[in-house]
Amino acid sequence: MPQCTAEVLVLLFYEMGLCGQGTNGATPITWQELYAWNEIADKRLTPWEANMLYEMSCAYVAEIHAGTEMGRPAPYSETDMTVERRKSVASKFRASIEAAKQSR
Repeated sequence: MPQCTAEVLVLLFYEMGLCGQGTNGATPITWQELYAWNEIADKRLTPWEANMLYEMSCAYVAEIHAGTEMGRPAPYSETDMTVERRKSVASKFRASIEAAKQSR
């Protein structure tokens, strides 16, 4: 399997399906669904990659539900707060990938 990069994780995240659907709307992908997808698609994810995809699904669903709050800015708006938040998230994401590379 090629080196895991942010781009690879995002592509896998979209291929996996982002989230599930429950009676109250979007739900995070379950571990069973993630395992089944990994087996059927023959992706051979590392435990770290599987955990990251699960966490991404949880964060995605949390933002979907938080986005229903009145007055909440759209995630794609270019406010100073959003730009700083994106930089912060990107920095944390890079740090997670670097830590995973060093632990191998």
